[in-house]
Amino acid sequence: MIKAVLTPQGSATISATASSSSVNPTGNGQMVRVYNAGTATAFVAIGSTATTSDMPMPSGNVEYLSVAPGTAIAAITASSTATVYVTRCEVM
Repeated sequence: MIKAVLTPQGSATISATASSSSVNPTGNGQMVRVYNAGTATAFVAIGSTATTSDMPMPSGNVEYLSVAPGTAIAAITASSTATVYVTRCEVM
């Protein structure tokens, strides 16, 4: 098993609703940590727009996504709200 060390670089918050929102955390890392702190399922996409057909993230879930520097992360909910934290990380 290979273990990587992640160094956080910059964080941003998405207040996800039934309308897509996106953020682009600062830093040059090629990975983002996405955490759904809300009570509703959020749907997350790499890019500036999310739909309810994108990757579902239930409440309390954490996902790590490989993305190019400068790439936005978007989130949306089906009907409620969710707070989604996005942290850009450098893989060491």
